[in-house]
Amino acid sequence: MTASQPIELSIDRNQILNALRLMTGILETSQVLPILGFIKLTLRQHNELTLTTTDGETKMSSQLNTLASNTETLDIAVPGKKFTDICKQLPNDGPITMAFSAPWVTIRQQDVSFKLQTLNTESFPDINIDEQNITTASIPERELQKLMQKTVFSMGQQDIRLYLNGVHMSINSDKISATATDGHRLSFQHSQQENRSQFEFIMPRKVVLELNKQLKQQTDELADIGYSNLLTIKTKDFTLTTSTLKGQYPDCTRFQEGIYEHSANINVEALKRALQRASILSHDKFKAVKITLSDNELIITAYNQEQENIHEKIALTYQGPNTTLGFNINYIMDILSNVASETIDIQFTEANKNVLFSEPNQKSQSSYIVMPLVV
Repeated sequence: MTASQPIELSIDRNQILNALRLMTGILETSQVLPILGFIKLTLRQHNELTLTTTDGETKMSSQLNTLASNTETLDIAVPGKKFTDICKQLPNDGPITMAFSAPWVTIRQQDVSFKLQTLNTESFPDINIDEQNITTASIPERELQKLMQKTVFSMGQQDIRLYLNGVHMSINSDKISATATDGHRLSFQHSQQENRSQFEFIMPRKVVLELNKQLKQQTDELADIGYSNLLTIKTKDFTLTTSTLKGQYPDCTRFQEGIYEHSANINVEALKRALQRASILSHDKFKAVKITLSDNELIITAYNQEQENIHEKIALTYQGPNTTLGFNINYIMDILSNVASETIDIQFTEANKNVLFSEPNQKSQSSYIVMPLVV
């Protein structure tokens, strides 16, 4: 704390709870470096309090307005989980008073008072982007959230090819694209946006999960993307700064732009409900389902290790050779849960080659590739 005398702040409870909600996904609970379990509180001029947390590779910060008892500055770290739990459990939505007198902070509301020990911020890791060489682009926050939502489930998880454990973002003059793959499935999502800059990066899995959770779906407010030595995402509510994954991300566009000989169209809800029923008797480990396409008919079959099975027929639009495809049920359910149209197109060439799923007339904007199983 840099204050020469105690500082007392008054903060709206809902405002600080919203800020703390942003911190929890980044807050580190490991005891290897205890300071990572703390939230840094910084008070500068204009009564703006900044909350910051980091795991050493990613930093999340949020600003909120407060009323301070004097013009002194504040730079202190409070235990993240305890501080969050206290603010959640206070009796009402009225203002919270925080009184700082090193090495303590007293948090009060009405007749409730908590006294927490604090730390100085000398050992708090700082992550700063190179502002001199930064390249920037802007995108509506809801569009960025859509890019995350429609690709997040295809990311690798603890893959030895580290660059697959995230989402590849490409910013061009007319669009921003997101691609994710774990080697078994692939998601493409594009947003038509005019930009002066062109750059690309691989956003780590943890950051993608956090952005998918924190970005707002119902706002046209812009999110600013900046990239140099680090990546920064800035919205009205928060600023996130993170390192990116290194490596050469594979060029997956040939799968999306390829020519498929056969095409079918099926109702999304009907297929989803049929797969939910099939999952009841599918193999516990492999979750495999067999889909057989014939003229305007689709047969779903699933077996489990006890030799129990399910067969179901549903209608679709298809004229082509009888073809049997095998899939992981969860892969198809992830796709069906993220399409907005009533029907979905299924395109393929052979039973043992990649299959493309896309919303009608939306292949160039949003599409998914799944490698079939041998069943």
